[in-house]
Amino acid sequence: MPETEKFTQSDYFSLLVSSEPGHWNSGQGDTPASRYLNETVEAVTVPFTPLDDAAAARLKAMPAVFACETNTENPTPARLGRITRIQHRQAAYYLHFEFDEAVPPISQSALAGLARELDINQRQRGIAELSTTHWAVKQADLYDVLRRHGLVDLRPAIEGAPESPVRSRPLQAGVDALVGSTGLPRVFIVHGRAKGAKHEVARWIDGLGLKAVILDEQISVGETIIEQFEREAKAISFAVVLLTPDDVGGLQVTNVVPPNLQPRARQNVIFELGYFAAKLGRGKVCALREGNVEVPSDYSGVRYIGYDDHGGWKLPLVQVLRSAGLPVDLSRL
Repeated sequence: MPETEKFTQSDYFSLLVSSEPGHWNSGQGDTPASRYLNETVEAVTVPFTPLDDAAAARLKAMPAVFACETNTENPTPARLGRITRIQHRQAAYYLHFEFDEAVPPISQSALAGLARELDINQRQRGIAELSTTHWAVKQADLYDVLRRHGLVDLRPAIEGAPESPVRSRPLQAGVDALVGSTGLPRVFIVHGRAKGAKHEVARWIDGLGLKAVILDEQISVGETIIEQFEREAKAISFAVVLLTPDDVGGLQVTNVVPPNLQPRARQNVIFELGYFAAKLGRGKVCALREGNVEVPSDYSGVRYIGYDDHGGWKLPLVQVLRSAGLPVDLSRL
């Protein structure tokens, strides 16, 4: 690489895959020299070959993903870190490294879901890249990709690693989380089974210059549903709750009380309505109510916006969003 050409750390990352589950657990491990720069675009190999002191310095300056092959019964989650030392062996490179503790383990399925953005080869025929031992170098901003998909919300804990473009935890604690990982205010869409309403509201929110968040469209990192929900909720600025008649319910039937079933929202919708009302405050939660769907009695008196197929809810929702302090782009209306 010419000395005049600037090498930018965040432009590249190493991808190291081992066939042995848990191979990277000890902070050191080897990788076959014959498979160095396998699955690497030819133009990208230039700054890293031969693996001399200059190339080693570049490799140690950028982040690395340490993964194990996916063709095992219980694939080991990948870890993000940085190589600290490279030793040459007869047929291998022996690596010393440390993990970035600010980034949780990443499931193989989540990593595979980012294959296109991270240039990870997902062959339809033959062996996919995450199923073969090798050391590749990829030209992609790893921290930025993980940040945009909600897989990292901190700066790297490793000294010398490239900073991710998000706030550190101490700073974030004192700043109102209006802007999430996309750089746009994040609006959580609480929904039941009405897929049409869910997508219509989400696309309307996106069209206002905000970021609609639908839980089942977000990447999971091996979490339970409630863990994923809590993680996503941390960076939410506002919640729109769709009260659609997906269930029915009423008082317990007795000889005195005849059955009187009323349309109700799903139980998870009512739970999340209360969660966000407590977390964000009622001024940052808006419920869109379809028809005469039943509403919680202890939430009565709060303004609901009627939801219909004709879009009559859109302008009232814009007014609520603006009153909550969200920067709605009215030029998009």
